[in-house]
Amino acid sequence: MSGGPVVPTNAHGRQRGGARRRRGTIGGPIPYVRRPRVLVVDDDVDTRELLSFTLTEAGCHVVAVGGGMAALMTARQQRPNILVLDLSLGYPIDGDRALREIRGLAGLEQVPSIAVSGLSDGAVRARRAGFDFYLPKPCDPQMLIGAIDRILGRPDRAGRSQPRG
Repeated sequence: MSGGPVVPTNAHGRQRGGARRRRGTIGGPIPYVRRPRVLVVDDDVDTRELLSFTLTEAGCHVVAVGGGMAALMTARQQRPNILVLDLSLGYPIDGDRALREIRGLAGLEQVPSIAVSGLSDGAVRARRAGFDFYLPKPCDPQMLIGAIDRILGRPDRAGRSQPRG
């Protein structure tokens, strides 16, 4: 499904160009963000560290947690611009439910989201849950950065492949 143009603006509300992006559960343009706050949620420490390192190197401010409950608490406090969630977080809150709960918080109803999963039905599950992007594990760092760039309306860096939205 194709969405309308994303028109990033600077701090003064002036347009900074535009790009087209897939429109999932996000409604309307995403404001220009120079250094987006990304909440990374994965119960596997190695994966969480790899995702965090990749996003930090790409210029994001990253907060990483290991479970759904921590994700909810952190989202309330940090107000992330983007979510990166593992679908299989386990009991009591998996990635699907964490996304629903976070989007139920005032001001985060339309926060863009990226699902990462090693599940065979991960793409279908992510789509049903309302994620905007899906990346299979092991997660390709270039695809992750591409998804962030698309969410922010930035041009693709160095001709990298774009993730499936």
